[in-house]
Amino acid sequence: MAEIEIENPADAAIEEKAEAGDNLTIRIAITTVILAIVAVVFSHFGEEMGGDADDHKSAALLLNGKIAGIKNDAAEARTKAANQWAYFQSKSTKQSLAENVIALASDPAVKAKYQAKVDRYEKEKSEIKAAAETLDKKADELNAQASLLATKVTAHVEQAEDIKGPEDQIKLGMPLMQIGIALASITALTRVRWMLGVALIFAIIGVGLSAYGIYLGKHLPDKTAQWDAAHPSVGETALHASE
Repeated sequence: MAEIEIENPADAAIEEKAEAGDNLTIRIAITTVILAIVAVVFSHFGEEMGGDADDHKSAALLLNGKIAGIKNDAAEARTKAANQWAYFQSKSTKQSLAENVIALASDPAVKAKYQAKVDRYEKEKSEIKAAAETLDKKADELNAQASLLATKVTAHVEQAEDIKGPEDQIKLGMPLMQIGIALASITALTRVRWMLGVALIFAIIGVGLSAYGIYLGKHLPDKTAQWDAAHPSVGETALHASE
């Protein structure tokens, strides 16, 4: 006679709970792995944005150094121009004195001698004036170049500041994702199901904030590229003018 096995309802309930517990553990494990991967990806984007901001800050510092060199060259050219104008004035004074001698002298030889000096001073003045004007023009061009490059420094600084907003947004979401992972782990230990819901809320908010930060970062206008497009004639000559 075959034995008839009678299933114990209590055993069935225990097995059902164990199976449900295993399913919960699996769901928690999958959730935490996905959140960890998402957190790593978002962290990479945040670090990338931070690196871009640092690059813009470094570029601004480098350009400031170039601008300082260009301004020094402009000041040097202006000083040389001032010296040339002083020399020009000196020649003008000598020419006036020579012209006075010519006006007062009665001796033709004296007149001829000082007329030669007047002619020489006039020629020298013309050369000195040309040199002074060239130096003044150079100083003006260098100052204009420095002012133009200063606007690119502003573009780099503003770009770095613009990047900071999305970067902070990503950083704001990261702790929330970590809290979600921690709560999910606690759920696996305590089997308190509602805690998993709380973990998912934190995780979803964190993912949303970070994802929005990435979206903002990817859609930022590139102010330095816009500057380059608006000033195509400014190239390596301007950047290396002080070297």
